Amino acid sequence: MVTHAHPDHVGGLAEMQRRTGAEIWMHPADAALVRRGVLGRPLEAGPSRLSRTVVSALGRFSSRQGEPVVVAHELSDDEELPFDGLRAVHTPGHTEGHLALLLPREGGVLFVGDAANHMARLSLGALHERAAVSRRSIDKLAALQFEVACFAHGRAIRHGASAAFGELAKSLDAAAPEGPPVEAR
Repeated sequence: MVTHAHPDHVGGLAEMQRRTGAEIWMHPADAALVRRGVLGRPLEAGPSRLSRTVVSALGRFSSRQGEPVVVAHELSDDEELPFDGLRAVHTPGHTEGHLALLLPREGGVLFVGDAANHMARLSLGALHERAAVSRRSIDKLAALQFEVACFAHGRAIRHGASAAFGELAKSLDAAAPEGPPVEAR
């Protein structure tokens, strides 16, 4: 299962697949890219200075050509995988096809991918294909029930994770400028 098509998540996918024969599972929007060997998607800066700096520095490296990869399974939102009830949660914004995964046992474990980060604190993160869409994905995650959250970047939240996402959503609402909602593509 691959959360999204950025080079740090799919750069070694072709080699891993050759060595292990692993079947790749992804959302169709990002699967279409890795099948063509495209590693990455365009970046848009979020509202923070850090985001603008990172996107400015990394923007030209956000997409490059690699080896094509066979994607065996395309996952849609709320699709259950055949692994202990693991469920795909489409969380676009970081990339169009970003997926989080929710394991419903043990109080719920959310594998967040890059939909959010938990470095010094829980945050939206600095890199987005579409920042406004990333923001809406936080609302979607905050509406789920899970005790633990594991991140691609940052440390896990071991207790009260869905409440922490609820607080993040509230803080993002408070900081958001007024205006009409942005439609997802």
